[in-house]
Amino acid sequence: MPIENNGSGATSETAPPQDRENIPATPFLVVPEDDRDDGFRPRSGAGWISSQSILLLNAKGSLETAPRFNESYRLLVLLQNLGAAPVQNGFAEFFLAPGPPLSPTKPAPFSVYQQTPLVQDQSWVNLGVSAFSLPSSSLGRGEIGWALSPGAWTPADLGPCAVTRAFEPISDGPGPGQETWKERKLAFRALNPNFAGTWTGTETDATTGTALGPVELIIIQNWNILPKGNHQAYSPACSVEFLKLPSLPPGIEEGIVPSMSGSMYYTLVRQGGTLDLKFTLQKDGSLKMELVRDGGTRRSTTSLNLTQAGTPPPQPNKGLLKRVRQVIPSYWPDQRKQDAGIVYKAINALGPL
Repeated sequence: MPIENNGSGATSETAPPQDRENIPATPFLVVPEDDRDDGFRPRSGAGWISSQSILLLNAKGSLETAPRFNESYRLLVLLQNLGAAPVQNGFAEFFLAPGPPLSPTKPAPFSVYQQTPLVQDQSWVNLGVSAFSLPSSSLGRGEIGWALSPGAWTPADLGPCAVTRAFEPISDGPGPGQETWKERKLAFRALNPNFAGTWTGTETDATTGTALGPVELIIIQNWNILPKGNHQAYSPACSVEFLKLPSLPPGIEEGIVPSMSGSMYYTLVRQGGTLDLKFTLQKDGSLKMELVRDGGTRRSTTSLNLTQAGTPPPQPNKGLLKRVRQVIPSYWPDQRKQDAGIVYKAINALGPL
């Protein structure tokens, strides 16, 4: 298969090394979507919006996959070189876009991720550029390297999209576009907060401030991002079980699959009426529920407190992490050595890989 040239001397990603007659003599960088990524683009699945190579390293030195308020994070990206030449001077760029590319569908408020390039503008948070090195494919034998963002980020909201781009400036430069489904050196990860658990509070009329009665509900969160077809992927699914809610209409329910982007949107359709709900996590740990009954006949707000945690967010992909070679060469700069100690400690804290 031919190798495309993007005009800057860098080769594009029409074929991974194992599909060519010979492994290229140059580096062939990949930000793997998962532990089976061979560098070929496009790939099936939804890894283009949920790259498992992008992780959150909190200030306490633990790895996470879902952001939380009152925590400071650096972005960690996992990298692989499938070329015959080592990467001596690789660079990784780190950004936070305000949100992933979402497209609304009917019935509202259902939305899906859309294969749309994310174009950097002034709303993006720039977390800096880090250098890294990787052995050749033949010497590394499938090893995974890493880079850690110089800058940290404390969420002001919980729905951004992490963006990382890796390149080796001489032989494997930046890709020409912002399309992760085509670019092996570019990755997106839509970050979704954790709503799962049992929540209780008191429903309050939004107009009069009158207490309407107690609320108890259970949010069940499914973290899987699944392909939908037509260049789209489903946002993670949730279901809400209402144990107590004064505004709950009677009848058999048909819940609308929700959409999540910072907040969670959920529509409940019953024989006796319709509820449109918006759930937003607050910085004090509470959950704000905004309710609209039958298009506006009743509006209420509820401050909910977590009484029992639900299923936690998934752990980082251990298939990738077990291939990270935990060495600290003496020639590394001091900051890189310090970061390596933090990263390796965080990986080992996850338990057996």
